[in-house]
Amino acid sequence: MPFWEKFYNLQCIMNNTRGIGWNYQIPHVPLLPTESRWRFALKRSLRMLRFILLADVSQTYIDLNPLFSLPEARALSVRDQGLLLQFFNVLAYATRSYCVLTVPYDATAVAAVALGFTEPKAWPTLVGRWKDAYTLRRFWGRVWQQMMRRFVSAGGKFAARTLRCAPGSWLSSHVQLFVGFTLSGLAHVPGDAMVHPKWTGSSFWFFPAQAAAIMLEDAVIARARERGLRDTRWERTVGYLWTVSWLTYSVPWFVDWAVAAGLARDRLPFQPHVVRPVLAALARATGLDVAQWVTAQCAIALPS
Repeated sequence: MPFWEKFYNLQCIMNNTRGIGWNYQIPHVPLLPTESRWRFALKRSLRMLRFILLADVSQTYIDLNPLFSLPEARALSVRDQGLLLQFFNVLAYATRSYCVLTVPYDATAVAAVALGFTEPKAWPTLVGRWKDAYTLRRFWGRVWQQMMRRFVSAGGKFAARTLRCAPGSWLSSHVQLFVGFTLSGLAHVPGDAMVHPKWTGSSFWFFPAQAAAIMLEDAVIARARERGLRDTRWERTVGYLWTVSWLTYSVPWFVDWAVAAGLARDRLPFQPHVVRPVLAALARATGLDVAQWVTAQCAIALPS
């Protein structure tokens, strides 16, 4: 190969952490795009615009909820407004984070494909299909972004081999599970420190907690199968409820410190700021001030 081709391939190996198109591609990658170059660019551009609008909606809710604007000395948990608003608080913050990851990725994909640097098949979506999230294991293993999976999986497999766990055994699986999530937690620690040294390690324990919940989930599923239950629509519905409930309960361990640090108030570089004007126009036309109502309801729910 000429030097620049070798250099390009080297950069792909270093930065293509999911190994798309290489012999180290991780399992459960979303389906590779098969459409033409320009159809891909158009389709992914429209998708990106949807997520930009979704980011505006979630950031608008965060701006309207006074809990997210409290100073650090008076900061509260996103749990402190009751169960219903806890769900919306977690949903808004998680949606914001999801869009922050997805929009730059899709923008890079559109540019790379439109300019002819890569083919559409090099750019599967960053996140899998949400309908696959009917267990917590599937949420983390198939749905949420897998940018760190390669190195955390390698660490888990190394630990299982070092401890001489039988390949394919329950012990090997769960050693890999806990080590993988622990490594993921450690990978987030520098990000905590970048905000301020006092926050170092604040997000760490969220990740081992996910491993513990998956271990419990595995035990329940194994017992259910022993009793003859199979993968039916009803069981998947229960699974969705479990996954949403656990994440609603546990995500505050990951975001409470960030809210206290003021990260929720950071401006998004791609936020179009169209939701607030639309709400203002709706208020003038109908007298229904949705923004004021949301703020009032959130304020009422704040503990005194």
